[in-house]
Amino acid sequence: KQKKEIKPIPNKEEIKLPPVRKEIKLPPVRKEIKPALPVIEKNLKGEVIKLFSSQGYGFIKGEDGESYFFHNRGLKGIEIDNLDLYYQVIFDVIEGPKGHQAVNIKQNLRLH
Repeated sequence: KQKKEIKPIPNKEEIKLPPVRKEIKLPPVRKEIKPALPVIEKNLKGEVIKLFSSQGYGFIKGEDGESYFFHNRGLKGIEIDNLDLYYQVIFDVIEGPKGHQAVNIKQNLRLH
């Protein structure tokens, strides 16, 4: 068997290190802040007419007879899993990307 030749540990002066990179300064990342969409109508009453809780959205029929899309992000104090068809709600209406949308959806505690 051949013995491997053991090399001595070099002195600090003999160790060649790669040159140190200068720190690259990147410009700060700016996130585009979208302005809040203006509320078209406030405190409209309605009921849930279609519900796709697994996808996180549904539709509300307002007291004005119109149907409004809603997303679970628009719910306030209610979980989408706790909603059922004909659940009575109060909501605000905004102009969403594809038309009127219900937001700030809360349970209607005053049923008449």
